[in-house]
Amino acid sequence: MQDLSTKSAYELKSPYAFWQDGEGIPAYGGYWIEDVRTVGLSDWQRTGGRGAFVNLNGAGMNCDAHINEIPAKQQLKAERHLYEEIIFILSGQGATVIWNDGGPKHTLEWQEGSLFSPPLNAWHQHFNADAANQRASSR
Repeated sequence: MQDLSTKSAYELKSPYAFWQDGEGIPAYGGYWIEDVRTVGLSDWQRTGGRGAFVNLNGAGMNCDAHINEIPAKQQLKAERHLYEEIIFILSGQGATVIWNDGGPKHTLEWQEGSLFSPPLNAWHQHFNADAANQRASSR
């Protein structure tokens, strides 16, 4: 793995931008996305689903988002973040399991239009209960 801080010292890109480049999924920019349900996605190895980044101008990379698509009747890989995440369900229904190391697991059921935020640095894993692929957008 490359040292993104050192690399960004000699480029006009941030470590975050270099990290996004290395994830292998498309990144969409501009001032708006007309319909995030229609943007093209690519296989995202880190999550186990398909995804894309949304980097809108004017947010200063402080309010970027990503779109995840969970395969039908499957789940994404468990992950945790050192940043706040807000998840908006664009389509479908399923559940998210949330836990901390050594603690009990809690299940949150969701459907199209649901909005929730896992606790900071808590493990979470999303499960698709539908027989069709479904999308969620995270910030």
